[in-house]
Amino acid sequence: MWYDYDQMPPMDEAAYHRLLDTFLPSEEMREYLKKEPMLHDGAIFELIIGAPVPLSKKIKWAWGRFKQDAEMALAELTLRPGEILTLTDAWYDEDIRDEKLSFNAPFLSWEKVIEHIHGEMAEYGDDWYDCQWYVLEKWIPTEAGEMEQSYTYWIIGDQVMYYRGADDENRMDHIDPNLPVPFHVGDILTIDCRPFVPVKYALLIERGDNCDCCCLQGLCLDEKTGLWRTGAVKHWSLFGNYLDPLYTAIYRLSRFDGELPPEEQLLLEVQRAINGDEEKGRKLWNMVNGFKNSKYLSDTDGMTDERLLSLVKDIEQA
Repeated sequence: MWYDYDQMPPMDEAAYHRLLDTFLPSEEMREYLKKEPMLHDGAIFELIIGAPVPLSKKIKWAWGRFKQDAEMALAELTLRPGEILTLTDAWYDEDIRDEKLSFNAPFLSWEKVIEHIHGEMAEYGDDWYDCQWYVLEKWIPTEAGEMEQSYTYWIIGDQVMYYRGADDENRMDHIDPNLPVPFHVGDILTIDCRPFVPVKYALLIERGDNCDCCCLQGLCLDEKTGLWRTGAVKHWSLFGNYLDPLYTAIYRLSRFDGELPPEEQLLLEVQRAINGDEEKGRKLWNMVNGFKNSKYLSDTDGMTDERLLSLVKDIEQA
């Protein structure tokens, strides 16, 4: 992690529960963590800065250097003579199944940016796409007579959620808090990192010690390739190497008991084969990733339905 966080100020149980209510949209995650021992300072720090929550709220709960840097980042939205802001539309494009960007407009004040965004939100109304956001860049004049980028902000709705300064140490644009979870092998989970990617579903095939950052392993359909892949639920590896949502699925993680989309129905076959048995889930992971059995080659680039079904049959026959 790029931050050496300062020691967290004292926090009682009531304040801790308010913090979880503020920064964890998942009710299942919140209620589980409220019954567990309080997270350590580092996990709380990561929980705050990585959350899909307005930066202004994070500042109220943060401490030390991050609080100071984030306050400065928001203050930099007030422009000095010669400085400008440029707004870019960003969205998840269903046709190419990837992020797309389109320049919107330049602005001479933050107030005008917000006024413009509010106008677009009013214009779209109920048709506002839940997989769209804005990228705002601040440009400052240099002695050479050029413009230099100093800050990048990510805006969801009309709120600044994340930022990155010109100095790579001054940023808050991606972090994966390592939190324990109440979920178990065989659970189908909702993977919700909107607006950066649409909702998808994953079958939990490994839970491990529920402590390590990579212990939660899921199986899901790769929306880009149409192939099945495994990945660490707490990280962004469920989305392959081409999509990089700015926050982890852990924030909105929940069990899914509804009707899966037709293209993801195969998860039910795998769920039945594993039957809540972590050893079977681990065996599937080993098969997919080419470990511990020379019979299986690595399928880390993805599996077709037929390939996944053949591995499921091997698990059932073991």
